Amino acid sequence: MKNGKIVLSLILMIVLSMSMIMQIPHSVHAASTLNVTDYLYVSAGPSPVGGGQTVYLNLFFTKPIPTVSGFVSTLYTGMKINIVKPDGTNETLGPYTADTTGGVGGLSFVPATIGNYTFQGIFPGQNIGTDSTGITYIMDASDSPSVSVVVQQAQ
Repeated sequence: MKNGKIVLSLILMIVLSMSMIMQIPHSVHAASTLNVTDYLYVSAGPSPVGGGQTVYLNLFFTKPIPTVSGFVSTLYTGMKINIVKPDGTNETLGPYTADTTGGVGGLSFVPATIGNYTFQGIFPGQNIGTDSTGITYIMDASDSPSVSVVVQQAQ
């Protein structure tokens, strides 16, 4: 009986030792990269709007800028808005830098032609910081779904 307890104690010590050894790789990080997926959106309005009147625009991500080791990482940069005009030509607004919430607000565009305009936000992706364990966070590129605005003759 005493030998059985000794054997059981030894087995328990071995299992505990192995579990502690298996924990080490989880707490020691080699330098690596982590890609962060987020989704960009654009808002444009009002719709309909009269020709020559202002369309108000905002760019925003579904999540605020991630923090890296307790501090806010680099602000998102290089955000743009692609506008497809009624004649099929493109105009690009930006580049813009996001605020700490991950968005850009207070933008505007004045359409000169009657017809449908399509707005799409574009983010090229970016290195947003490296934490104290050596993990570098890369924000993946993201294009927003398109939003259409009808520009009409009446104000």
